[in-house]
Amino acid sequence: DTNKCRYWIGLTSAPLKAQGDPALHVAAFRYVTNLDTTASVGYWRTYTNDGSGAGTVTITTLPVTPNRRYSFKIATYGNGATIDSIVFYNNGIRLSNHNTTNLPALTTGLGYYCMVQTRTTVARNIRIKKIHFESR
Repeated sequence: DTNKCRYWIGLTSAPLKAQGDPALHVAAFRYVTNLDTTASVGYWRTYTNDGSGAGTVTITTLPVTPNRRYSFKIATYGNGATIDSIVFYNNGIRLSNHNTTNLPALTTGLGYYCMVQTRTTVARNIRIKKIHFESR
């Protein structure tokens, strides 16, 4: 059940915990049921933030589905001095591009972060099979 919960899967400069729009350096997939209540309820969001306020949120066409296997990928592109864009994929299909100034700084250390947090008394799960990092 994906109702009344908070999911974060991606890279961040600090733990996201109960935050829905953290002022941290972040590039992640997000689904937060109390925030993601637009016409596209039930779809993953992609989220980036440069640590200086509200982040950039893009609604994807990928539904949040219980017991579904996802293969998320977050790719960063830049010139060696800055990150110019971040592209989000599932199963090799591009879901969104973030080509804004609201991107994590290249010099900020990011760690992986995967969590599900219940907003009720009912337990929630997330299963992670593999996390892969590659630097080019």
